[in-house]
Amino acid sequence: MKRALAYVLIAICILLSNAVPVYANIFLSTWEGATLGGLTFEDGDIVEYDPATDTATLLFSESRLTPYNTIFPPDIDAIHIRDNGNIVFSTLFMGYLDSLYFQSSDLIEYNPATDTATLFFDGSDHFVGNTSYPNIDALHILDNGNLILSTAYEANIGGMLFEDGDLFEYNPTTRAASLFFDEDLLSKDDDVNGVYVIDGDTIILTVASCISTSLGGTPIQWGDLVEYHFSTDTATVIFPQSTFTTSGENIDAVFMNGSSAVPEPATIILICLGGLGLGISKKRKS
Repeated sequence: MKRALAYVLIAICILLSNAVPVYANIFLSTWEGATLGGLTFEDGDIVEYDPATDTATLLFSESRLTPYNTIFPPDIDAIHIRDNGNIVFSTLFMGYLDSLYFQSSDLIEYNPATDTATLFFDGSDHFVGNTSYPNIDALHILDNGNLILSTAYEANIGGMLFEDGDLFEYNPTTRAASLFFDEDLLSKDDDVNGVYVIDGDTIILTVASCISTSLGGTPIQWGDLVEYHFSTDTATVIFPQSTFTTSGENIDAVFMNGSSAVPEPATIILICLGGLGLGISKKRKS
């Protein structure tokens, strides 16, 4: 009986170590209109997707945005949901939210409760040189107020030049910048266009390339969400592009509600070894 229980424990450990991390809800926007979880939405919309029930709801409609030029609509391409429920976002082109004018290098904070918007980050005041108006296309706000950003093309900020596939950490107060994720980690020259930071070692990202690239030895394509661990240089696809009802979708903004519900493989191994050791110890005592 005890031997059978040991075999069961080993089998569970193997399954857990190969399990895909499970998250709570996913907030995202796409490059083009898409259908996900029974909801069809536009490219500038922000939707909330629940993987457990495979359902999606509209969180923010692009109809709230007015384009500066009707040829170039202000498609949302970077988002962060604050603890108070406010939405911080950036757009592909300049436009208006009510009377507030913004550019693609700006971050706007929108309060759904009051239906009001304010300028959260003035890009023209921080980006310099010929890249003073780059398009911010990936965003995460750290607990200390620093920003994790990526841009659609190279950007000069904090005295450093970053490529489109880089993620950089920027302190708006001290105006200091440092490299957070090097695009050279990707197998092909690619643009990171969505990020969510879990902790100093783990991030979720999505890329812009329609040609498959790889990260940490894992093939990825646009529309995938990938969990990446710096310490082990490993990546796992946690949301495949095929989840969309429509094909070929590209996620260009992401925020996660919650963190991985599956422990790291190393943690799982330690737990399993501990359990087996405890079982062996009890058997010897008996």
